[in-house]
Amino acid sequence: MHNSRPNPIAIRSMKIVVASAALALLVYPSIATALPPAPANDRPMDAEVISTNLPQLILGTTTSADDSITTIGDPSIDPNADGPDVFYSFTPDTTDTYRFQLNPWHHAPLRSSDRRFSVYVFEVSTNGLVGASRAPGNARPLILDVELLAGVEYLIGVDHNLQTRDEFLFTLLVDHLIARDVDNCSGADIDITTNSLPIVVLNDIDGATNDFAFTQDTGVCAVAASSTTAPGIDHVYKFTAPADGLYAIELVGSGFDAVLYVDDSCDPFFLDGCMGASNHSAGGTGSGKHEFVVVQLEQNKDYWIFVDNQSTTLNSGFYALIIDDAFNYEVNEVEPNDTPGTATPID
Repeated sequence: MHNSRPNPIAIRSMKIVVASAALALLVYPSIATALPPAPANDRPMDAEVISTNLPQLILGTTTSADDSITTIGDPSIDPNADGPDVFYSFTPDTTDTYRFQLNPWHHAPLRSSDRRFSVYVFEVSTNGLVGASRAPGNARPLILDVELLAGVEYLIGVDHNLQTRDEFLFTLLVDHLIARDVDNCSGADIDITTNSLPIVVLNDIDGATNDFAFTQDTGVCAVAASSTTAPGIDHVYKFTAPADGLYAIELVGSGFDAVLYVDDSCDPFFLDGCMGASNHSAGGTGSGKHEFVVVQLEQNKDYWIFVDNQSTTLNSGFYALIIDDAFNYEVNEVEPNDTPGTATPID
């Protein structure tokens, strides 16, 4: 007859095994963790399709990606294509010059010892290199302007050197290279009034003139390190808010000392103060710096966003202006919250 009584030795052994496993998890927590999966667009054959409904803002990552391409046939890029890479497919519907801008972060800059990306474009049918660009330095944005033909498929690679440092995020922006006359108030309403967020504008500061001055650098518009009148060349955009709420306005560029400020009039600061400003260039050279403000805006009201320049000698450079709901930047502060009784709840 089968003996159904439990075996005390077996029970003790099982308890020891379970206890040992639990202890191992406590002492060595990495046993219970796993590496994130490779990106779905890790290989050229799995390239993510970029919509022709431009502009496009794509949040990407090279974390856990393989090194699929080690040479592209460009001597300036090949020595630095030895790291992880991911891929995108784009078939334009019109023949035009297109701009690809890569910012080496999601929403906010995270500087590191190495964060230097390259972007390259191949024509799929011929495997011919159309163009390539590498960031000018660590933690710096880059642009690649290329002429693409309608109906032709192109493969876009986002590459990074140093395989051992592969846990990086990036934002890829894609649009037609559009000449925008936004040098003064009369031209400021181009391309910026919409009910769809985020708004992405890719542009160059080249050829602008000095039309505005930043004269309200106190209170809500106090800027970092030192004040400036932003005496350099500038652009301005008119934005009509689609709803009441908090808006995040991000400026990412290179080559000039950007100063970002927002007001409800153009010329700015007419009978009132500035609504928000950012001037990281005040702490040193501003080339490649990131400017960011959060402002409370009212539905159907016009506001002006000024892309200004602290330098009077750096008169060339590219930038991306991004406008979005502040909640997408995880900014969910409810003001006023400057006393214990009005504290913003953390959900």
